[in-house]
This record gives sequence, C-alpha cells and structure tokens, in this order.
Amino acid sequence: MAAEDFPVILLDGCSLLPFQRLPLHLFEPRYRKMVEAALATDRRFAVAESILMADGKQGVGPWATLGHVISHETLADGRHLVMLEGEVRLKVEGLSKLRPFPTLRAEIIHDGDAGPDAHIALARTTATMERLLAKAVSEDEVALLLRRLQELAASHPGRFADAAAGHLIQDTTLRRKLLGMTDPLVRLRHVQKALIKLEVELLFGPDNPGFNPTLN
Repeated sequence: MAAEDFPVILLDGCSLLPFQRLPLHLFEPRYRKMVEAALATDRRFAVAESILMADGKQGVGPWATLGHVISHETLADGRHLVMLEGEVRLKVEGLSKLRPFPTLRAEIIHDGDAGPDAHIALARTTATMERLLAKAVSEDEVALLLRRLQELAASHPGRFADAAAGHLIQDTTLRRKLLGMTDPLVRLRHVQKALIKLEVELLFGPDNPGFNPTLN
C-alpha cells in the first residue's frame, strides 16, 4: 500500500498496540485541534513514540499505530477525554508536518495469516493469560477484559497477541519490539514467552513486577 498522511499524537516512551485501548486527556491546543478534526471525519488518528533527534529536532519512531475513537467527552474548558482503540500498524516514513497539529507519513501494514501452527501457541498463551488475570484485584474489570481477549483469540491470533500484550505487558522495550513484528505467529510466540516470564515473576519475585491489567 502507498504511504498516507495521518494525524498523530506524539508521546514519550509510549507504544500503543493494535486492539489495545488507551485513555487520553488532550489539553494541548494542537491536540485539541487534532481530535476535533478526527471527530469531524473518520474518528481516526495515530499514536507514535516521540524521539529527540541528534540535531535537537522532534522525530518519531519507526512504527506507530492507527486508532479510532470509541468514546469522547469535551470538557467545559475545551479539553478532550478520549478513549482510543488501536486498529492497525503503521510503518513510519516520518513526520509530514507539525502545524496546526502533527501528521505522520506512514504505510498501513495489515496482518497476514498466522498459519496452522498458531493454535498451539494460542492455547498456551490463552491459558497463561487466564491464570495471570485471576490474580488481578478487580473481578468485574478482569471479567470484561478476559471476555474481550477470548473473543479476539477465537477470531485472529495476531489480534489477540496485540491486545494481550497491550493490556498485560508494560515493558516499553518489549512493547516497541512487538509493534515492529508484522508476522502474527512470531508475535504470538513472543507474547507467550513474555507472559510465562511474568507469571514466574509473580510467583517468585520481584515483589513488584509491574503487572496491572486493565481494560481502560
């Protein structure tokens, strides 16, 4: 597919994954304009990681995620509360402009078929995910999240891997790596290993491995 221009919010150290949900509080004038433009058209904008270039200028990471607004509230002072759900990967060429709000030049990358070997990794990953979620505090929230992840697992292994990683894995380096994985089976296997490691850490230490599942 040819590259296109997408409105984008640039965040430090943040990698949104497809099928993850991300709450955003947009108060900067440029991002107010961005979300207003998105709401007036297709309700979509991208999330990309902001990078400081060697020359001191603002740059962007090699991968981003295009999301769609699933809920929105405008506050009395003009700020916006947005729930964004990741939709698809973007292979980034660079920023195309910064005003009146940043736009990203990028190509949409769709998942291919995970292949016949995916069912084994999928079953193991799902089982580990269910055990991890059983340890979470809020039973009501876990029930909603578990239902959503199980539905994705039944429909597409790659989407399930993205959503599970988006909601359960907080390590920014790993999340950045997963965002760049276009092969759904490879991605699923990496998520499987990461969740098994997280389960071991919860059982034997460290005391706070950073596990905080949430539906958002």
